[in-house]
Order: sequence, then C-alpha cells, then structure tokens
Amino acid sequence: MRRLLARLKWLAALVRYYLAAGSQASKLGCWGESAAARQLRRSGHQILARRTRLGGVEVDLLTRYRSTLVLVEVKTRISSRPVGDINIVGERQLARLRYAAKVLARRCPAQIASVQVDLVFVTFRRSGKDPEILHRPKLFSFSARRGVRHFRWIGRGE
Repeated sequence: MRRLLARLKWLAALVRYYLAAGSQASKLGCWGESAAARQLRRSGHQILARRTRLGGVEVDLLTRYRSTLVLVEVKTRISSRPVGDINIVGERQLARLRYAAKVLARRCPAQIASVQVDLVFVTFRRSGKDPEILHRPKLFSFSARRGVRHFRWIGRGE
C-alpha cells in the first residue's frame, strides 16, 4: 500500500511538473495512454501495441479482450471537471477509426471473433490527484468471421 501511495505521489508530482513547464500535448497524451493501458490491463485486456498504424491511421492502443481485438482511442485532458463527452471525438477521427477497424477485421486470424473500437477518457486533475479514467466500450463493432459488411454502430446518443 505504501508503494502504491508513493507511486501515485510521484505521478502527481510529475504531472504538476509538466503543467508548470508548459509541456507538449504529446507528452500528456503519452501519460494518458499509459494510464489507460494500466486500467485496461486490470480489466482483463492484453495490450498488443501502442501508437501503431493500421491502414495509415494511428491507433493509440491495440488490445485483445477474450476473442475480440480492440482499437482504443485515448483522449487525455487536464481539468477540474470530469471529461467523458463523446463529442470531443470529431467525425473525421471517427471515420478514420472505423476505417482502421475494417482493415484490421479483414486481416484477423481465425480465432478472433470481432473487432471493436473503444474510447477511453483520461482526466488529470490540477490538484495532482489520481487520474479519472472513463472507458466507453464498443463504439463500433465488426464481425471478423462474417466480414466487414456486418458493421454495428453503437456510438453517439447513449
């Protein structure tokens, strides 16, 4: 427990340092992706790749959960309020993620049943507390066995 608290204090200090230094958005994005990867690993996902490209589209995290390949888009913010609004992901980005999922669904091995796109929102608090992580699974879902034509939109309006 003490190790965990020391680790969290270290993370909070590092986030405060980056805030004070006026760090680049990419550094904050890397922290968010690391926090999201830890959370997904705890929930049973196997992390296969980070910042990989599929069909010319950069995917933040590629994971496997049971018989599903999951493309994860991570949105990281520094705020005093929780962030979890799907509307911060633009239409063009959603279209790119959908295209990357289609490319992956075409290349899937036989043991993979489906491909899905998840969103993870990571909010770092200005107070330095633990990041808040909100996981929105199955934004899109494709059946890998039947081909890409069985597309299911689950996204906005939920």
